[in-house]
Amino acid sequence: NMKGLALVVGLGLCAGAGAFTARPASALRLRRSPRLRMATESPSPIEGLKKAVSNFEIGDVKDKAMVVGGAIKDNLTQGQVGERGEAWAATQLVFLLCILLGGIPVVGDVIFTLSGPGLLLGGVALISSGILELGASTTPFVAPTEGNKLKTTGPYAYIRHPMYTGAIAAAFGFGVVTGSVDRMLLAGLLAIFLDQKASREEEALAEKHVAYDTYKEEVSKFFPALY
Repeated sequence: NMKGLALVVGLGLCAGAGAFTARPASALRLRRSPRLRMATESPSPIEGLKKAVSNFEIGDVKDKAMVVGGAIKDNLTQGQVGERGEAWAATQLVFLLCILLGGIPVVGDVIFTLSGPGLLLGGVALISSGILELGASTTPFVAPTEGNKLKTTGPYAYIRHPMYTGAIAAAFGFGVVTGSVDRMLLAGLLAIFLDQKASREEEALAEKHVAYDTYKEEVSKFFPALY
């Protein structure tokens, strides 16, 4: 009957629970995987740091410093004075000191004036003189105007593209004045771009003017005697 079945089931559950609880604790332990065992047995980073600190001896550092210092002292006395590259070493030291001090003593203001406002104003002046000299032949396009005339006087007697040179100089100068690294990087990209554009213009000018190839050989592109 149902009561007998319930009694049998209850006795069975009680017997199973008793058998489970009677098992020793060692039999219930989970077996750890090799990876977990290695992780628990290996020392922690903190323990490794403590060990390194405990093994550190200031005396060893002092001994090594004395050895290096003695070697440097010996190196300074070797060789012939004036033939060891003293000028290179002194210049290197000057550069490092200027970097640490954040400027160039005495001439720092002069350099800033020349590389900042000087380039900016000089660039604007060069652009203006180029436009005035080129006159009606001035165009923003690569192709020359229909009435283009080959100019070899004024600023064009020294460089073939004074307006581009002025734009590059003014861009760099403005970057220095405003202390903007981004503007100076963009000025560098502008110089590369204008160099490519000028090359395309010169191909068109050579087709229009027979004398342009000779002019190109005699006059620098952007900077006299440099480029």
